[in-house]
Amino acid sequence: MTIVEDHLPQYKQYYWGIPDSPIDWCELNYEVSPYICEFYNTISSFAITAFAVYGMYLLVYPYGTTKLLQHIKIVKALDIRNKVMVAYVALSTVGVGSAFYHATLLYKHQLFDEFPMIISISCFLYCFFTINPVSKADSKYYKLFRFLLPYVLTLYFLVVASTIYVIRNIPTILWR
Repeated sequence: MTIVEDHLPQYKQYYWGIPDSPIDWCELNYEVSPYICEFYNTISSFAITAFAVYGMYLLVYPYGTTKLLQHIKIVKALDIRNKVMVAYVALSTVGVGSAFYHATLLYKHQLFDEFPMIISISCFLYCFFTINPVSKADSKYYKLFRFLLPYVLTLYFLVVASTIYVIRNIPTILWR
């Protein structure tokens, strides 16, 4: 290392490039590994993925055996196995996307962290609101809510992400 690199660590050559995400308060960058920007956030994100994979395993494995865990019995009784599986898949994408973002801490990869969260929330809410089938007694507003919820959440996220992008990268557009 040169004297400049010792005293000015921001000029180091980072593996993924210089972190340019507007959100960088969690931990010091590249402290543990030269390949992972936020090491502990990245590792904890993989823990989320591991939890999701374990949940998928518990949903799939016991169906071939006579021994069912209590929560699997509930899932089977409610007939929501596929919905719970989709929720676990969504949760695993949150873990992988978040690990990818925290490993690089690049703004262009921030969507890998945030978008799976929005989609997962949509999946979770969809599963929650559709445990019981739609009946004719349900109001038309409730039916419309159930249908539009994922689209509204996705649209909201895209508007927020676009606004942040414009404010960050083209700030002069706001003062014209």
